[in-house]
Amino acid sequence: MPRKFKGGIAGELSAQLPDLVIDAAFRRKQIPYVDELEGCLMFLDVSGFTACCEEYQRRNLGVDTLMKTLNNYLGRIEDVVLDADGDVVEFAGDALLVLWQATTETKNSIVGKVVKCAHEIHRRCHDWKTEVGVVLGVKVAISYGAVSITYVGNLKSQHFVTGGTAVIEVNKAEKHCQKGYTVLAKSAFKLCPWKDLIRFELLDEGSARVKLVKKAWLTKYEEEDSQENVESPKRKRKQSIRDTAGLFRRSSYKNKLRPFIAPPVIQKIEDDQPLDYLCEMREVTIVFINLVLQTDDHTSCLQELYNTIGASVVQFQGMINKIFEFDKGTSFLIIFGLPGFKHENEIGHALQCSSKIQQSLKIMSAIKQVSIGVTTGKVFCGVVGHPSRHEYTVIGPRVNMAARLMMNYPSKLSCDESTCTRSKIQMSHFEDLPAVTLKGMENPGKIFEFHEVAKDEDTGITATEHPLLGYKTEVEECICAISDTMNSTEHVRFVIVKGEPGFGKSRVLLTLADEARKANIRVINHSANLSHACTPYYTASHIVKSILELGKVESQEEKEKYLQEKFKTSDIIKFLGLLNNLIGVQLPCDDTVGNMSTGDRTKAMHRLLGRIVAETQGDYEGTVVTIDDAHQIDKDSWQLLSNFAIRSCVIIMAVGPIRDEDQIADIARKVMKSQNTYIVTLKGLQSDTLEPLICQCLDVNEIPQDLVNLLRSNMKGKINPSWVKQCVLSLLHTDQLQLTEQEDGSKVCTVAKGVKLRELEIPESLRGCLIALIDRLPVTERTMVKLASVIGTTFSADTLGHLLQNLTTSKVQQTIGNLLSSGVFVFRSMMLRFESTSLQETAYSLLIDKQRRKLHETYASYLESQYFEQSTIRTRRSFFKKKTASPTTENRNVTNDVRTLQSIFPQLITHWRKANNTAKALEYLIKAAESAVAVNNMMQAISYILQAKELDPPPSLQDEIDQIAARATMSLFSTRKRRFDVKVQTAKWKVSAKKKLDENKVEEVMEKIQAEPPKGNWRRTKEAPTNIYQAIGIVPTTTIFLTMYLICLYIYFSRVM
Repeated sequence: MPRKFKGGIAGELSAQLPDLVIDAAFRRKQIPYVDELEGCLMFLDVSGFTACCEEYQRRNLGVDTLMKTLNNYLGRIEDVVLDADGDVVEFAGDALLVLWQATTETKNSIVGKVVKCAHEIHRRCHDWKTEVGVVLGVKVAISYGAVSITYVGNLKSQHFVTGGTAVIEVNKAEKHCQKGYTVLAKSAFKLCPWKDLIRFELLDEGSARVKLVKKAWLTKYEEEDSQENVESPKRKRKQSIRDTAGLFRRSSYKNKLRPFIAPPVIQKIEDDQPLDYLCEMREVTIVFINLVLQTDDHTSCLQELYNTIGASVVQFQGMINKIFEFDKGTSFLIIFGLPGFKHENEIGHALQCSSKIQQSLKIMSAIKQVSIGVTTGKVFCGVVGHPSRHEYTVIGPRVNMAARLMMNYPSKLSCDESTCTRSKIQMSHFEDLPAVTLKGMENPGKIFEFHEVAKDEDTGITATEHPLLGYKTEVEECICAISDTMNSTEHVRFVIVKGEPGFGKSRVLLTLADEARKANIRVINHSANLSHACTPYYTASHIVKSILELGKVESQEEKEKYLQEKFKTSDIIKFLGLLNNLIGVQLPCDDTVGNMSTGDRTKAMHRLLGRIVAETQGDYEGTVVTIDDAHQIDKDSWQLLSNFAIRSCVIIMAVGPIRDEDQIADIARKVMKSQNTYIVTLKGLQSDTLEPLICQCLDVNEIPQDLVNLLRSNMKGKINPSWVKQCVLSLLHTDQLQLTEQEDGSKVCTVAKGVKLRELEIPESLRGCLIALIDRLPVTERTMVKLASVIGTTFSADTLGHLLQNLTTSKVQQTIGNLLSSGVFVFRSMMLRFESTSLQETAYSLLIDKQRRKLHETYASYLESQYFEQSTIRTRRSFFKKKTASPTTENRNVTNDVRTLQSIFPQLITHWRKANNTAKALEYLIKAAESAVAVNNMMQAISYILQAKELDPPPSLQDEIDQIAARATMSLFSTRKRRFDVKVQTAKWKVSAKKKLDENKVEEVMEKIQAEPPKGNWRRTKEAPTNIYQAIGIVPTTTIFLTMYLICLYIYFSRVM
């Protein structure tokens, strides 16, 4: 066991690091930093360690006995290595990497010394039998050449990476090794002295296996070594830097070593506790990442990799344990679940962290390939090695398996079956991988590839592995209503689930969706959120795309080709052009559609939505659309929802409180009062569900009765599930409760020692519980929560980092990690989210009006700075105004910037409105309308125009709004065929329009146009609008607007040519 050093903390710190790292700590001035060395490398791999760990665990002999066995064996090996002046550079589980530095003059003798050391290790440690009958052995590979030690990291955490030609060669030589072998790489074989006195077996790539070291070679080596000592009487065995503990008494030296050592070890050292307390069989999740690099600046690339990977690991409460380099790339070993890093959903965090790292690294030009293996299970965690040189490491079959998955499934994020089934992530995120032979793994089980949902894809309602408690009657009523609709006995269009925040509306919605799937009913999930509450037609667009299965079809051309093929035998293809704005395509309209009036086109589009639902159902019995947080659906989508609900389709919505001032208030209430709407109100759970509910919240099989009594005594009326969850998690995170795993793998909850639950105060309401949770947070975390509540329910870590500019990047990541650990934030679909909408709304309600306005202004200004630099605003604006090509051409040539801005404008509008800055809100409503016109989304453009009109714009902006309205309306009334016909009559239009305008005879011009429309132009019907204002529902107050309309027409037809 690692002993105490005379040097105290400094001596123990030095025992955790190789000499070369300690020496570099005194010399290096910056990070990253590289030491270029030359020397001989020995790679020792212990055979039987994994089997030994498993056998000790199976016999339940105790971790202390296992630790003693492992350290006794490694101690024997390291005794030989340290006596030969070797420097143990790395512990890699059950393997060691040892370096002997050399020069051109000493390289032959150094290689000889290493060969002699390997011979002595085999003599002392070969076939070493443990008390459980497992036989340990060692295999050795040796190389010589250049060695580079690259230091990467930051002020808090640093790592060194051993690379160079010697590392690559020793890894290749190791592949020829078996237990009891010593293999010399080509570079070491050439330098080995007195080769004629050693019997070698020549292998591939110039390497050689030592079959026999003759006694004459050992005698000759001893003679040469003695002669060197005689010639250099001052030559003594090199004193290890770690033995001179007095060097470290200065705190500055200690501070230089701390970043290299694992946090659990640092904590024990500084608390003056024995390091054997760290040794345990612990359930963890292992993540191995392998990267194939292609770069000229290897050092900078490693630092960039560390920054990217390290930030995600900190955010998800993991720890980087090692960074390796070998012939197949650079590898990171990351561990989730170590002491100080434990989280209730660390498996899910490990997968989400891995996915985020994978996505981040794929866009780096220096990365050719990213392969990740993830496994979960019990491993030995602890300090292993010699009293003078040891490290904290993990050993076990799960560690080896993660490495095997990483290498056998290139370019994939693979995981074992245990990780998949215990991650609490929906199975839709996992895909079976073909079985391959994994070295040393007899029965690895099923292997899966994990897919994280794309950032901008809505994943619907979060799944849960626990069954719904209570609400049996309410669920049955909803199922009957749905069933009656599917059987055509009663047509219920909407099923609305109402209830106070936290009452379980989302869980009921999820249960209804599961029941629908069992009945062979197609289910389309959507979860509305505040971020898109002001984006016109966002929810409707998502539903249409889901019905048409366009989620994985990326480009516009692919969508058009897919739709034409899908409906080639249906007359729906004639009308699909009516949905161009909703699904982002430019399909041509049939002549019948082209000649329709505005009212007829709208009615046709509404009928089309219902037809699409019916004709895409296939073998399904019907369709159910579930919408969570429906009170955050955008206003325009609310108006279209009823068109999806045909006879075989029902829309189920979970609706929270709707305030009178909400834009959707009138429409939502109209839907709720409809005779085709079935409403279920949740009023809370019965008291007999309290105990199983607590078990679900803590994911345990048993809880103390005192906890049940405590919560029951604080309840008033029925149970609010979210209140219970917040209460028990609060007690858990404040160490009032503790979770213990039993021998059979089950978990139980117990009261922490010294805690008297009956004396604790519990908030009486969910809001009170949430407020207590927020108030209990440290100042930095509380500030971040309040700022995030202004952004909405979903946000990114980068956004929080930009807004909290007074915090360093590492502090931001640490704060986010703490909030994830405490359950305030969750990570889903590559974005951070509040754990619940109630939590976000509670945090927002704690802000006074002045703070809200200020924070909304701050966030809106941040969005402006990110997307609207002064140098580009004018360019983009002029781009919008200069676009005069046909809608089809316009849409196909639009830049990615414009499409990006379409998602930013609604946020800017929302936040400037809430900041009470009407001028800014108007500015971005106009820009949003221009952007929508630029990408030919005229439905959105008109919605933005109407919103701008409601804000009573000044005359200076009124004209601009009217011009945009003119372009939007004309595009709605135009088709390709009509534009072709208009070309024939363009000259006549030009002369006629100009003459009439010059004579200022507006009424005569209008009568002429209405009475004698040119051949090829649209035919007016009784329902057709006579001017732009009727088309968009605005009544003009003066004839100036009519004049502007004619000018717009003149400009429009002039530019068409």
